[in-house]
Amino acid sequence: MNFSNELKCPLCKSNAKSLWPELKVCKCQSCQLLFRYPAATEEELAVLYRTSWGDPNNQTDETGATSQELAQVYISELAKSLGRTDFKGLRILDYGAGRGAMQKALLDAGADAYSVEPFGYEYLLQKGYKAFRSLAELPKDIFFDGVISVDVVEHLQIPWDDYKNLKDHLTVNGWLYISTPNAAGINAQFYRAKWRELYNRGHLFFFTPATLKLALEESGYNHIKRLQWYINYRRGPVTTILHWLFEFMKIDGELRYLACK
Repeated sequence: MNFSNELKCPLCKSNAKSLWPELKVCKCQSCQLLFRYPAATEEELAVLYRTSWGDPNNQTDETGATSQELAQVYISELAKSLGRTDFKGLRILDYGAGRGAMQKALLDAGADAYSVEPFGYEYLLQKGYKAFRSLAELPKDIFFDGVISVDVVEHLQIPWDDYKNLKDHLTVNGWLYISTPNAAGINAQFYRAKWRELYNRGHLFFFTPATLKLALEESGYNHIKRLQWYINYRRGPVTTILHWLFEFMKIDGELRYLACK
């Protein structure tokens, strides 16, 4: 495949070049963002997600891989990061809710939880959750104290526009929590073109700490902070120690950021 010398970064508009042509992955020469080019079209992505939601529990790359146990841990850690013990009295939106694990964890923590899930909203409605297909379907008089978006940003076609639009649904002191695989993490750096996240067909962007921060700034958010959570994934003592070490060195596999409106 031939890539134009005039290829531009979708985020900072600087020049970009092909990095791994066989994977359709390019790299910005300025901000270092990794992105697919050409990216899948909206129609191609719709086919992928509709097919995956035909068997949601076995196609978790597209329908949400977070277990209920981990969702509970993540929501507990998020509460601590916000200086809270729970989410009672708060209205929270889960943007890109997948199969609803995070929404259930929010409900269990006392939140009035809503979700937006374009292809799985009927699945969520059947579970009794407050779910909508898109932001456009949300009632205009509903505002949220916070928005969570777990492993979603990498799937969006123009993510900084999505998160900019989400700001219109936040209260004055509203916040956004976002997570995504770390393209500067030790696995990404070691495996390079064999990094497993590159092989997820729905992943259009691959963020480093710098590029995710830039994307949030482009979306208009302030007080952007990277969170460090020392989570025990119960994979044995050696793996747990290594995970904590990588987290301490900020080369772990997941980026977690909190930003304010």
